[in-house]
Amino acid sequence: MKRLTILFLILSICLQPAFAEESISRFISHYNAETENYVPQNKSGSDTVFADLIGFEWAHQSIYALAAENIVSGRAKGVFAPGDNVKIKEFIKLLVLVCGVYDEEAESDFLNLDKNDWSYHYISSAKKSGILDFLENSTDFDAYITREQMAVMCAKALEFSGFESKGGYDVLFADDDQIEYQNKRYIYALKNLQIVSGMGDGSFLPKQSLRRCDSAVIIYKVQNLIKNSF
Repeated sequence: MKRLTILFLILSICLQPAFAEESISRFISHYNAETENYVPQNKSGSDTVFADLIGFEWAHQSIYALAAENIVSGRAKGVFAPGDNVKIKEFIKLLVLVCGVYDEEAESDFLNLDKNDWSYHYISSAKKSGILDFLENSTDFDAYITREQMAVMCAKALEFSGFESKGGYDVLFADDDQIEYQNKRYIYALKNLQIVSGMGDGSFLPKQSLRRCDSAVIIYKVQNLIKNSF
């Protein structure tokens, strides 16, 4: 039944563009792949509806809440591309926005960062706040961010906001040996704060690229942690 339903949706989108834009998008984004029920997922008050979130129901709340605040946006109208990887500069922008550290006068001297690039002031603001002090001066900000880099940035951003980067080492990730030694305290601090929890098999996959869906969930958790601390 699920396969037939999805096939019908694909054919409808291809053959009836006008209908797909209005009705099918709403159908897809609110379709629960587990129960085959229609459930309203966008409760943020925003009119934004992404049509490609089947299988990513666990990320709906985070994505739509951030979209309502214009912190995240889609790749195109109705398209969030949840499985796409996130660039380093894209994640830095999100982190700077939710931490409230944007400074238009901030400057930086990274070798591969063009002052005319849209990301310059976001990256410079993050560096000024100490969030990027672990990155090399030759960092390519157009490269995809790894889960390990993400965790270090989040932990440092939370440190700047008054949180302590201290985590318990009682239960290690299954691939703990793949995490750089100097970054372990940041990753386990996030684990302790329930910002990250790892994979179903107990691994963290530190060198794997971060997906847009995971990025939204993590950024949303960081934002709420900061908000609730005041």
